[in-house]
Amino acid sequence: MSNKPNVLIFMPDEVQAEIVRDDHPCLTPRLDAFKKEGINFSQAYTPSPHCCPSRATFMTGLYPSRHGVFNNVCTSTAHQKFVNPDVRCFSEDLEAVGYNLYFSGKYHISSEETPKDRGWKEVSLYEQPYVADQGVLEKQFKEDVVNYYGEHRDQVPAQRCAGEMLRPGWPSWTTYGQVREHIEDMFWYQKAVKPGIDCLKQLKNEAEPWCLYVSTDMEGNSECLREFLEMYKVDDVELPPSFDDKMHDKPNIYQRMRYQNLAQLSEEEIKQSMIHYWANCSLEDHYFGLLLDALEATGQADNTIVIFVADHGDYNFAHGMNFMGIPPFREAYHVPALVRWPNGIANPGREVDALVSLADFAPTLNDICDAPSSQIMSGQSLAPFLNESTADWRDALLCQCNGNENYFTQRIIFDDHYKYVYNAFDFDELYDLHADPYEMTNLAHPNRMQQDDPHQGVVADRDSYTPWPKLHPNLEPVRKEYMAKMWRQMQIEEDMFFNGFMPCAMANYGPFVGIK
Repeated sequence: MSNKPNVLIFMPDEVQAEIVRDDHPCLTPRLDAFKKEGINFSQAYTPSPHCCPSRATFMTGLYPSRHGVFNNVCTSTAHQKFVNPDVRCFSEDLEAVGYNLYFSGKYHISSEETPKDRGWKEVSLYEQPYVADQGVLEKQFKEDVVNYYGEHRDQVPAQRCAGEMLRPGWPSWTTYGQVREHIEDMFWYQKAVKPGIDCLKQLKNEAEPWCLYVSTDMEGNSECLREFLEMYKVDDVELPPSFDDKMHDKPNIYQRMRYQNLAQLSEEEIKQSMIHYWANCSLEDHYFGLLLDALEATGQADNTIVIFVADHGDYNFAHGMNFMGIPPFREAYHVPALVRWPNGIANPGREVDALVSLADFAPTLNDICDAPSSQIMSGQSLAPFLNESTADWRDALLCQCNGNENYFTQRIIFDDHYKYVYNAFDFDELYDLHADPYEMTNLAHPNRMQQDDPHQGVVADRDSYTPWPKLHPNLEPVRKEYMAKMWRQMQIEEDMFFNGFMPCAMANYGPFVGIK
């Protein structure tokens, strides 16, 4: 038997980090117990608020600017539909040193590959390679619209159902999904969790070290299991502290995303949506527990590294928003990241508040599993945190977003004090995370009037020397400092999207402020 640790990874989709806080109303008993047995990386973030770039970063240890995936790989508008050909995944490195690799569920980092192309044995794979003929997909969409609206598809129904948002010319959208009675009927139980459990049963006598990756999909409006939904009551729900943010000082697209459809919902419908999301998170917690039980039955739990991590978060009505998207708020980027390894973690039950990226997990697994990689990664190994060693660690974190199917190019740099958001499509954002932890006040909005308190004002002076808008004197150095940090990180990540062509060079401070 090998002395190398086994690896079990469970990655649900769209789980915000807040749900694993001790004081959060979402019920996650298995994760609560799991935190006491390992390490909770409480400040873990995805580099992008979308599935494909986030998952590609987890797999490769690279930022999107280096692995090449910036948005959904399964659409005709994708920047790129595959990971760059010269990029390796950690799975290929583990395979090279003798690991047996098993994949069950959602992959979603390429439309031209499946896990087997990166060393995995496909226990269960729900995706099919992308249909190259986009006309096939467009024809199917048109058929769906016709089936929904019938002959009068240009008309909006006179009345909407609870949780439904009517969209002229589009099928309506609901914020909470179908309720099912039995776990065996749940799509992701069938497609990912049950095959993973069956795989674990077969690994009991595995001679070589193994890695099993189980991944599910989830949205707030996904099908829900009744037993978990009934754990929550609408009357007990409190709206998020940032819910009343009207976003008048935020980019206009944020306001449009909030008000165009979500404004149709009543407060009770919003609270129903919130508890459906929590119920689905509780279901993911239950799935994780089933996998842990199956691992325990193999007798290999002590020497198995178990990782619970989400690809990205969900607003769940923070700032009145739902799902995830372009707005750079914490809820979309902050992800749960918990690690257990009885044979390898000193002083379990700890919380680590260092700034962690999804890019850190590939180098961590390469490090712990003694599987050296030939590529220089964006991330850093988390191994020192496991044994409480001193780590030379980052003090700020870069995020990269080139939009979803509609392009909104955005870069974010933040630390424990300020968050600066460069928006190539609108004015920028600056948040003081000490004074304003819920990101309610954009200190860089061009229409704010100067006041004595720098957190209340921007000098709206279009005639003064650039950069525009001119900020309060106390905040202008902050903007310059954080944009310099942004450019330095972008240089490291070979992220030179922006050029000096006048119609494109909208950053208040160009790269020379930060690049050495």
